[in-house]
Amino acid sequence: MKRLALTLLALVLFSTAAMADTISVSSVFSIVGNGSGTVSLAFGYYDSSNTLVLQNGTIGSTSPFDLALAGTTFAVSPGTFSYNVGTGAFTPSGATVSFGNASTTGTLTGSIGYLSLTDTATGSGGSFNLVVNLTGLVFNNCTTGGCVNDALLFHFGQLGYGLLTSQLTIADSGSLSTLNNAATPQTGNTTISGSFVAVPEPASLALLGTGLLGFGGFVRRKLIKR
Repeated sequence: MKRLALTLLALVLFSTAAMADTISVSSVFSIVGNGSGTVSLAFGYYDSSNTLVLQNGTIGSTSPFDLALAGTTFAVSPGTFSYNVGTGAFTPSGATVSFGNASTTGTLTGSIGYLSLTDTATGSGGSFNLVVNLTGLVFNNCTTGGCVNDALLFHFGQLGYGLLTSQLTIADSGSLSTLNNAATPQTGNTTISGSFVAVPEPASLALLGTGLLGFGGFVRRKLIKR
């Protein structure tokens, strides 16, 4: 009974750890609607001359808190996307994302599996939800002599995938439908602050479910015997 309880506890802790790991990111972000059925998204901003300036973001706090990651780079390449409002399709496919610093913490790199931009549930103009699914995450060792690989980035690399979620607001930009049907291009810049969250591995959840079922059956048999 004691051994089974300890096993169940280990399963719960393992799965909880996989779900709790987060990395907060911040970057400038822009949306352009041109009435052609798509909107343009960019990790960057449009300056006073209406020229797009791509810009990397930064990593803030993490959970569990990781001081080494604070201030390191969050980067998307190529950094610009075309998003079809009607179908949800986006280009280019095969874009990549990286977290960390190659010299000091090592880097976590992966590919964008899908990208979703939707109006918020309230439907308020200029407020959007952004979801970026990352797949094929790989951790790359730090390169400077004496450096220490970051444990959180390494853990994400072991999991292999996760979600970057954020809510952003662009003043006077309207809804996605408004942007999509605009007679002339409309541009909005904002700051994106979001969280990259570890997605529990399906096999781990299945293992936890099996453990719970087995434990439940064991307890039931004990109660019947009494």
